[in-house]
Amino acid sequence: MKWFSDLLRADFEDRAGAAGEPRAFRIADRRVEFRFADRRWIAPFTRSLEHLRAAREDGGLTIRVWDGETAPRNRVLRAYLFTLTNWWFQYTGPRGQLLDIHSENFAAFYDPLPGLLTVLDGDEGFIWKRDASDLPYFEACAPARVVLHAWLRKQNAQLIHGAAVGSAAGGVLLAGPGGSGKSTSALACLDSGLRYLSDDYCVVDDRFVAHSLYGAAKLVGDEDLGRFPELSVWNTNREPGEKAALFVHEQRAEKLIDRFALKAILVPQVTGARDTSLEPCTQSEALQALAPSTMAQLPASGAADLKFMSQMVRKLPCYRLRVGAELAQIPRAIETLLAPAGARA
Repeated sequence: MKWFSDLLRADFEDRAGAAGEPRAFRIADRRVEFRFADRRWIAPFTRSLEHLRAAREDGGLTIRVWDGETAPRNRVLRAYLFTLTNWWFQYTGPRGQLLDIHSENFAAFYDPLPGLLTVLDGDEGFIWKRDASDLPYFEACAPARVVLHAWLRKQNAQLIHGAAVGSAAGGVLLAGPGGSGKSTSALACLDSGLRYLSDDYCVVDDRFVAHSLYGAAKLVGDEDLGRFPELSVWNTNREPGEKAALFVHEQRAEKLIDRFALKAILVPQVTGARDTSLEPCTQSEALQALAPSTMAQLPASGAADLKFMSQMVRKLPCYRLRVGAELAQIPRAIETLLAPAGARA
């Protein structure tokens, strides 16, 4: 579908010039550069990635970002985007894929809620926003995740919906759907000897090394927020049902770590009891905690993603983390698990 990416690239360059406003990042040892036609989109699409900022260099993925406030000059593209944004339900599949052009080698998705068209053609990504309205908070916390996932999986690296904490010697992946306790468990480790890698998404490569991706964290409700009074919330004027978002890399930069080898997968389970404990769980339980939420939130996911996660749960020990009310016990339980066998004894 080179014709479509050619039209998108031409429209971007018509708005921005050939370069645009560049921002480069190092994600899982791969170079990713964003180019912006309008400075208004720089902060929303890069704030959560700033801890991975890097010097510009050749190679890797280039993502062009712009909006449709000014209609494309090309009549074909103008007609296509007008039709898509007004009658998207006729032209997209259940995961938002563009039925006429999406394929294994050409990823194309449209999400009508934020009004984002996302395209990946080889090492070129395109993110076009229907209008100049603000990004929803969940997009600002995890920007460009659709195109990053589609590209990284071709680089033998997998986006995973999960929190991760540990140290240079190794760490754990906390897997589970929203509300399972993984954000609380990860943030509870900020005042321990453990380091923070992710709250919601991380990248895991084919050696099962976890890499930092976004610096944002999200919590549900005032009760969760009350456990971390020292952390400042970004979206203070929240709509009903909107999670509280905060940028950990801006407030606790000294606690971040960019990578570690995974030593175990933990499935958090909030018990309501005082104490936290660990117990072995089955591989199928770990996969059930990991795969559905990951695949539901990444529309380009498919059989290869499920295969990767299946291999991960077979390779790594799996435990149920029974999360208690006393926060300090959470990192202690994880530190005990990660300690060398002799030290544990």
